[in-house]
Formats: sequence, structure tokens, C-alpha cells
Amino acid sequence: MKIAMVILAATAAAGCAVPMPAGYVEVPEALDYEWRGISAEGVVIGLRIRDNEPEGTIDFWSTVMRRELEGQRGYTMTGSKDVPAGTLTGSALHFTVPGAIPKAYWIALFSTRGRFLVFTWPTITTFEIGGPREAVEKDLPALKAFLLKLKL
Repeated sequence: MKIAMVILAATAAAGCAVPMPAGYVEVPEALDYEWRGISAEGVVIGLRIRDNEPEGTIDFWSTVMRRELEGQRGYTMTGSKDVPAGTLTGSALHFTVPGAIPKAYWIALFSTRGRFLVFTWPTITTFEIGGPREAVEKDLPALKAFLLKLKL
């Protein structure tokens, strides 16, 4: 048992390599993200897992996210649609970001389950894309294909 705990601790301390889409490299300091990546054109991607407390549907959390981004950050929503990731279907919200340089922000929300040993709890996983609008639009098809392969 002690050997298993040592191996588990060493694996956690060493971290695991995150597969990145072609043209992206991992950003080592991801703050409250599970991981983040960046392209040479300045497009940033990231994966976050949040507790789903209080437990709400994807429609509920999409509305919360939209209100926060539009009301508090000044983003303008330009569209939304269902998006797949592995075996899940989530909701993707598309925004333009105010400023002198045209920027875009895209967030896909998925209802997931957190896991530790035999315990699970409701979570919301988000896959986020942001950066210069032209670069985001150029990379979006490849990033959607990358998202489709992710196991959330």
C-alpha cells in the first residue's frame, strides 16, 4: 500500500503531459485551469472544471455565463450552438470582445462528473478559446476537432 501511495504522489507531483492541438504549446502556469495552451498567433485555449453547485443544467449555466460576460465584461454574444466533445454534447457560446484589436471568445460548457476514488459529484467543464478574431476563426475548425477527441 505504501508503494502505491508513493507512486501516486510522484505521478501527481510530476504532472501529466497534456496533448495539445497542432500549432499549440502548453502554458505551464494555468492558475484555475486544468491546463492552458497558446498558439504563435496568440490564440489561447484552456480547460476548466467547476463544481456544479447549485446543480443546474447546461442551459442554466450558459445563461449565467452569458450574463456575466455581457454584463460585467462588455462582451457581445454573436451566436450559440450545440457542440460535441467525446460522447458528450454541450453548448458553445460565441462572443466578440471590445477593444481596439478585434478579438473573439468562444466557450463550450459540458455537464460532467468529478471523480475521486469511488466518489463522484456534478461538475461543469468548460473549453475556452480566445484571441485575435481572425486567428480564432482560422483555428476554430481544428480546435472543434480537438475538442471532439477530448474525454471529459
